[in-house]
Amino acid sequence: MNKIYLFFVLFLSVSFVVADAQTTLEGTVTDMDSGEPILFGTVALYRGDNLVTGTNTDFDGNYSFNNIDPGTYDLQVSSVGYQTQRQQGVVVLAGRANRLDMQLISGEFLEEIEVVDYVVPLIEQDNTTSGSTITGEQIRNLPLKDISALAATTAGLTRRDDSDDINIRGSRSDATDYYIDGMRVSGRLIPQSEIDQMQVLTGGIPASFGDVVGGVISLTTRGPSSRFAGGIEAETSQFLDPYGYNLISGNFSGPLVRNPRDTTQSLIGFRVSGQLRLQQEDRPSFTGVYQATPDAVRSMEENPVRYFGSTPISEVEFARFKGADGQGEIEFRDIRRNQGLRDIDVTARIDARLSDNVDISLTGTYNDRKNQFTPGGWSMFNYNRNPYQYTDVMRGTFRLRHRLGVQTRGIDPDSEQLRNQVIRNAVYTLQFGYQRRTSLLEDPIHRDNFWRYGYVGEFDIEWVRAVSPTDPVDSTGFEPFPGEFIAHTGYTRRLNLARGSDGEIIGDGYFADMDINPILNNYNKGILDFFNPSQVTDFWAYNGARASIFDNSYNLFANVGTVYNTYQKTEGERFTFDARMSFEFLPGGSTRGRHNIELGLYYEERVSRSWAISPTRLWEIGRARANNHIIDVNRDVIIDTFTIPELYGDFVFNEYENVIIEDARGQFYRSIRELNGVSLKEYINVDGLHPDDLSIEMFDPFELTDPNLMTFSGFAFNGDRLSSGVTFEDFWDEGPDGRRAYNVAPFRPNYFAFYIQDRFTYRDIIFRLGLRMDRYDANTKVMRDPLSLYDIFTADDFYNINDQLERPNAVGDDYKVYVDAPESTGVIGFRQGNQWYDRDGDPVNDANLIFGGGIINPALRPHASIKSSDFDVNSSFEDYKPQVNWMPRLAFSFPISEDANFFAHYDILVQRPTSNNFVSAMQYYYFEDAGRTPTGNPNLRPEKTIDYEVGFQQRLTNSSALKIAAYYKEIRDQIQTRTLLFVASPVGSYRTFDNIDFGTVKGFSFQYDLRRTNNLQMMASYTLQFADGTGSGPTSQQGISDRGANLRTLTPLTFDERHRFVVNLDYRYGSGNRYNGPRWFGTDVFENTGVNIQATAVSGRPYTRRFQPTRFGGDGFAGTINGAR
Repeated sequence: MNKIYLFFVLFLSVSFVVADAQTTLEGTVTDMDSGEPILFGTVALYRGDNLVTGTNTDFDGNYSFNNIDPGTYDLQVSSVGYQTQRQQGVVVLAGRANRLDMQLISGEFLEEIEVVDYVVPLIEQDNTTSGSTITGEQIRNLPLKDISALAATTAGLTRRDDSDDINIRGSRSDATDYYIDGMRVSGRLIPQSEIDQMQVLTGGIPASFGDVVGGVISLTTRGPSSRFAGGIEAETSQFLDPYGYNLISGNFSGPLVRNPRDTTQSLIGFRVSGQLRLQQEDRPSFTGVYQATPDAVRSMEENPVRYFGSTPISEVEFARFKGADGQGEIEFRDIRRNQGLRDIDVTARIDARLSDNVDISLTGTYNDRKNQFTPGGWSMFNYNRNPYQYTDVMRGTFRLRHRLGVQTRGIDPDSEQLRNQVIRNAVYTLQFGYQRRTSLLEDPIHRDNFWRYGYVGEFDIEWVRAVSPTDPVDSTGFEPFPGEFIAHTGYTRRLNLARGSDGEIIGDGYFADMDINPILNNYNKGILDFFNPSQVTDFWAYNGARASIFDNSYNLFANVGTVYNTYQKTEGERFTFDARMSFEFLPGGSTRGRHNIELGLYYEERVSRSWAISPTRLWEIGRARANNHIIDVNRDVIIDTFTIPELYGDFVFNEYENVIIEDARGQFYRSIRELNGVSLKEYINVDGLHPDDLSIEMFDPFELTDPNLMTFSGFAFNGDRLSSGVTFEDFWDEGPDGRRAYNVAPFRPNYFAFYIQDRFTYRDIIFRLGLRMDRYDANTKVMRDPLSLYDIFTADDFYNINDQLERPNAVGDDYKVYVDAPESTGVIGFRQGNQWYDRDGDPVNDANLIFGGGIINPALRPHASIKSSDFDVNSSFEDYKPQVNWMPRLAFSFPISEDANFFAHYDILVQRPTSNNFVSAMQYYYFEDAGRTPTGNPNLRPEKTIDYEVGFQQRLTNSSALKIAAYYKEIRDQIQTRTLLFVASPVGSYRTFDNIDFGTVKGFSFQYDLRRTNNLQMMASYTLQFADGTGSGPTSQQGISDRGANLRTLTPLTFDERHRFVVNLDYRYGSGNRYNGPRWFGTDVFENTGVNIQATAVSGRPYTRRFQPTRFGGDGFAGTINGAR
């Protein structure tokens, strides 16, 4: 197998895979009168009036442009003795062998050029893909703005109104890939105004596309123009609806350097565009929302607690809906408050033609999003503290394209070189891509001031000397009874809120800070009138927490003043290198036996980083860590004396020095004393410090990771970005002082692919044959055995060591051994993979027959704990085994006549895991801690789809056509949650993910295309689909699988739709000679004016009926999952 890989690498060493399939424009030029081919005619291709490339027709009048960008072009053909003809508006569709035949009129016409409007053919005879292509002009006419809505006009696509997720022919939404100018991307795409063409592939996916099991949405950006041009567009709904939609966009393009030989042509051109979108409500509810009025919220924030006697009740509990009299605190609204969205998009492109055969392109996009959103339960009372999410996406693509080998343009028509061409129009493309996406989630007020998140105020804590019976007896103490002594034994923590004889507070134990979290402080209003707090935690709100009775209302709505307790930042980078080589292979002439061959190779590496903290708990942890090194008093060291008159009269007690045990791992107790100049043997009051004087770097990493306060990978403990060179093993490294830095490596999977594809015609049947190889490497460590963190003795090793034991004959050498107790030799069972065997080696279907519900004790090899400095990483983990998949692609189109053709395809598609496929070293570190066993599974395999389709298309009239297709898909190895049972003690069981889901999709689609007739154009489609599977998403079996069971029954998928109708009607007047509307005062008043109507109707979406209704759901299945529609 390695030899095969080496052969292909050597074979393809000069060519690399590109994201788009081969895009060509070809045709035949003939004499209009005689029909004879025109030899050696000049064919020039223009885009935006800029010459892109040119060629000559061959001996059969054929021409071909290979490896060109999709978009709209002008094609000009000239020949001696014929009138030059220019076809304008030629739409070149992505990944297609676009065909345009032209007929020239013979005669002498001087310099007159015949201009002809291009008509997109109704029947694409050589198209072997399914889906649709939407041009920039069509996009501008549609009443849609986002990419997913535009794509959903294609037959076979599903999109819910409340989501941007696209499901293509019954596949999950993560099975859809997105491309911009040939670069695979994720996250925010580009503004609709900058799309020159959008291609949606739903079937017959060429071998040049990989890592996809659903479909492809490929966008081509608009390019530069030959003349300076620009435009500004503005839209608003400000006075039409309450949603506050506002958009302004602009663009400017033109030449940077003109061709000195032809100043009408640019050698270097540019295009820059920008867009600003503002929305007051980006996810409006169809039914509206209920929210407390701003006046009511302000009143609740000022006095959040109401007392009945000494019983406190949250003020929000008394909120009522507004009645007809206008009285009440809760009102109905169309939109939520503080739910704004701001998007800034910038797109830039530079195209440069370095020579007739070499061009380069540089494309960049940038998006900056600021999204204020409403967390669950916050919309009613706490919308004033809605958090923000900031997202930045930056992309850059550099492409070099070189046409080489034998080109037809400029070659002497009588030369032997042209007559004996075997390889023609060879082109290679090199492309480099980079994408960086960052996101930040935070409270808008406190941001990265983490100690402020839970801060309430300053609490004066004092440590009061305490006395108690001593053990052993201390003869220096007070003797209340003969032989019994009471002496100083430590200190008691107490809030300094002493009261005088009149009940007034005489101690200054609580200082409310009304600048940082004033609403939290308001919860403590009046508490001293009814209670006498002795500890910080006796207040309704204190540093780091609030009494649970005030957290929410009826377990539904967050209370006023709640601070968003999450700060999270992520960073994802994607590096790609891809290119392609394509050429025409002509063993038998240009019209007979011609092969369009494309081959390539692709490499991609991703780097994912994340850092998150729950800041309010810093106070809780700081309070617990500050003084826990003080464990006792040293009765040998007297530091002072004291009396307790109210209990022991004038007796003088000795005050002893504190005894400490320094924590080799802890850091906070040291840092906080260095900050305040306090001895390690003295107590310190964390609640008396200001949050701006504290930082998380005062902790050792383990002090915050042990209580699960924070998690990170690719970032250091303090949030600094780590280099990509940090490895999985580095997590266990210790410094010279014996401390660990807890450096967690980022997730760095890589992906490699190559393919070869050929398109040719054999006996009037057009074939597209391809073969693709994908190699995916998670590039991380995985557990050797998911049922045990530590290595288990095999039967062979176990019985060799314990040779006094008799091994059952049925037990294989590699069986894992289980015993009745740790370090015991009492064998009770065996396991091979997931198959269990009893003590005699007989297979059992349920391991409970072995363990009887008891503790799982494997016979473990000698090992160090994963938390030990002596832990051997390779004893528990191994490298992920790269997954290699071969994918044949076969498609053909059979023209029955000029007006009809039959098409079919067979594809095998593979996609690497898209989610739940990373577990960091830190997460494994806490594998044995209760509730912290990681759920991700880095050992996931790629998903697989086998796709079949047959179809037929027929021209009905000169302006309309019908296309019918039937498809079937088998989906395998999809990701689903599962619960692993019988895991080695102390874990017992844990939830993870595995490749256990599968499904089938069957469907029919009907598409009707009416080209513009009497100003009316219509596209209509109907899809009938049956999509069934064992799970609609990676977590759809959660709850069902908690006991280890995995659903093996096919049920309708949540995103299935039995019937979907999509109709687009466009009535529009043309311009110039095509205008047929009214003329007023000699003016075409409705030139380029039209109306577009988009309609979608869906029925048969599945849902699960319930026996017993509950809030936001129900209990008990009535029938099967998704069994009702």
